[in-house]
Amino acid sequence: MKTYGQLIGKPINLVVCTVTLLLLTATTSMLILSIRQRRKPWIIACEAVHFAWTFYLLFCLFDVQWPFGLPNKASAWILDCPTWVVGLMLALSAAAIVGTSIDSAHYAKTYLWTDSVKQAIDALPVGICVGKDRRMYLVNVRMNEFCVASFGRVFDTVDGLWAQVEEVGEQEGERLLVHNERKAFLFGKSTVQIAGTDYLQILAYDVTEQYRITTELRAKHDKLKEVQFKALELRYQTEALAKSKELLEARVRVHDEIGHILLLGKYYFEHEDQDAEALLTAIKTSSELLMGVEHEVENEEDAVALAVEWAKAIGLSVKLTGEAPRGDTARKVVAQAIKECATNAVKHADANVIEVDIAQEEGQTSVRITNNGRPPEGEIVLSGGLRSLLKAVEEAGGQMRVESTPNFCLNVTLHE
Repeated sequence: MKTYGQLIGKPINLVVCTVTLLLLTATTSMLILSIRQRRKPWIIACEAVHFAWTFYLLFCLFDVQWPFGLPNKASAWILDCPTWVVGLMLALSAAAIVGTSIDSAHYAKTYLWTDSVKQAIDALPVGICVGKDRRMYLVNVRMNEFCVASFGRVFDTVDGLWAQVEEVGEQEGERLLVHNERKAFLFGKSTVQIAGTDYLQILAYDVTEQYRITTELRAKHDKLKEVQFKALELRYQTEALAKSKELLEARVRVHDEIGHILLLGKYYFEHEDQDAEALLTAIKTSSELLMGVEHEVENEEDAVALAVEWAKAIGLSVKLTGEAPRGDTARKVVAQAIKECATNAVKHADANVIEVDIAQEEGQTSVRITNNGRPPEGEIVLSGGLRSLLKAVEEAGGQMRVESTPNFCLNVTLHE
């Protein structure tokens, strides 16, 4: 480097040249940035002038021989300037670069670059691609991610992508649902017109969470339908069971009434001195029962007494100990037990006496019924009237136990 004037022999020469070179680089970058940002012409012109001045200053400092025949005296005035003047020019140039950088940074936040639209589309949560004639003009990052998650690869044509969606997708309204064990996506296509040209647009949405919730709801709905079906079936079975129970009770009642009539008739014909009124009343009651006519007992408290009277009517002597229970249900059960035991005593044991012991204590009624007839030949199997009595006892919340040895004994416990 040649030296002139005030800068002769001073080490600051190297520093000034280095700073000027850095400023030229920065000026060049700012000029290119302004052109790319498409700034106003006057701003670009100022940047160009700044670049030319910095370029001229650097060449002057290096004392370059100009190719246009410009004498070295053209740069001598720079080299002859005092050091502080050169430093001031460099400082002003640096300040201009800083100001321009700040302005460019602010402008970049509001200026829509060529890549700004692409960046915005990539930031969308929706996958989008646009193409025409087997060409893909626009596809965002999200669409590529959805394609990899759904199909394991990306596509370079919109037709190929949609063909794959149609092949594996399930119809979900106007869109197609593509799902696997981890992800679920909705794909839809439409036609968009840009500058009079139609393009095919495909949109994709990540519906993994919605698909999971929908699947759970469907499973719960199916389970609920199954429960409803079982409940309906149970209802029908309950109704059928109730009808069967009513029919069975009616049959048992008819059976008991006919058995009672037969016993009354047998006793009447064996004892000529007996009044036929009881037999006729029983026959009339049984006939009305078969015809569906029910008679309510006017005084429920006489249920036990009526049972005792009925037992006497078929030739049994009844030894009753204790008082009848107070509850209507308990009285009916006790009366049914007396009648059943009286019938069985006459039919199977040839007895003429039954003993009925009723004990009540602390809200509990205990009934013990025996007879003086023949002991049972074996263990008694509950059937017919005894089975019906057992059901009545259990429905009343009680327990029933039958003893076969040494003599027949019926034990019933009821809780009030």
